[in-house]
Amino acid sequence: MKRVLALLLTLLAATTARAEPVPVDGGLIEGRVLDNGVTGWFGVPFAAPPVRELRWRAPQPVQSWQGVLHTDRFAPMCLQALRARTMNHYFGNEAISEDCLYLNIWAPTSSGPDKLPVVVWIYGGGFNVGSASMANYSGENLAREGVVYVALSYRVGPLGFLAHPDLTAEGAGHSGNYGLMDQVAALQWVQRNVAQFGGDPGNVTIMGQSAGSMAASLLQIDPQARGLFHRIVGMSGSVHGELMAPVPLATGEEQGLALQQALGAASIEAMRDLPGDRILAAATRVPRSAIVIDGVHITASPEQTFAARAHADVPVMLGFAHDERFADLGSVNSIAEYEARVSEVFGAQAGEVLRALAMTATSVWRFSTTASARARPARLPAMATVRSACSMISRPAISDANRRCLHGWKPTVLNS
Repeated sequence: MKRVLALLLTLLAATTARAEPVPVDGGLIEGRVLDNGVTGWFGVPFAAPPVRELRWRAPQPVQSWQGVLHTDRFAPMCLQALRARTMNHYFGNEAISEDCLYLNIWAPTSSGPDKLPVVVWIYGGGFNVGSASMANYSGENLAREGVVYVALSYRVGPLGFLAHPDLTAEGAGHSGNYGLMDQVAALQWVQRNVAQFGGDPGNVTIMGQSAGSMAASLLQIDPQARGLFHRIVGMSGSVHGELMAPVPLATGEEQGLALQQALGAASIEAMRDLPGDRILAAATRVPRSAIVIDGVHITASPEQTFAARAHADVPVMLGFAHDERFADLGSVNSIAEYEARVSEVFGAQAGEVLRALAMTATSVWRFSTTASARARPARLPAMATVRSACSMISRPAISDANRRCLHGWKPTVLNS
């Protein structure tokens, strides 16, 4: 009898924890009420599954469903090599699948009449791995402070970033960048649907770290993403420089042909018939550039696009995570060392860099040390605002730190 009662109480709790159905593209979805006044919708489809004949094609509209879709658990991450347990982004194994174009959404359970700012998170992973469902990407904390937080997913590795002559023929003269197309499709979904969760489609900040930051930078030069976001926060990466520089389409096509040869496949259709894990395994032996200048999403080099002022002119906050800085400054212990290193690395442009990223005595932050702890070098700019956007919104519920981040407050340095 006690077991029956316990089961009934469990079922009752599960029922009362469900949120009211919300209409979105495709039909009604039902999330669940979390702790601390936050509601979550997990595994919300924003495009059709990119499987079988849709492998290496632009994301297609979401397929409609009947009744109410229970979006109360995370969807699988896109097909990729599993992360080792020693990685700093390892939080246990996740399910993987090519059927992976889903969103996770966190929002205040009671948002009131005001439209809330929206943050869209783009995960990193070198465009080869990554997941929208990792514990450190949870949006619960920001949602508690009055933000609608959306974590999008996108195809990675050779299934998300592959150019090929046959794909170019199918794509009316362009191929590759399918993972970037997924991001654009997710942002379009946000524009159409985020108001149902209390969010303001006119106040969208895209945010990412590592390859996610590079993706945000790519979206800034992607004409197909114009108007889908209004601010950028990027940590540890941008599209500038050689690390992830877009290559000509012809170069990407040659790499795609090399992968086809490594697989022993007769055509791109034959490659679509192969299991995804075989493609991942073969791709480890074939050099492949993630981003190509396809003429539609990436129309020129980033430098050319910015020089022509053809990029999205939105406020941008740039910086790096403490242990992931793709820079040559290294660790320094004083303002004098910082200025010397900038002069050494940037040469004639050092003065401009120092004016843009000026250091003050309060900018240098140290860990406290004890007899058993070794002193660590000073932490240098983790965030530096490039352009101020002080007029975003003003809500007392948002903490000072997040208001500064989301509203474009312009400090000398924000330590992360």
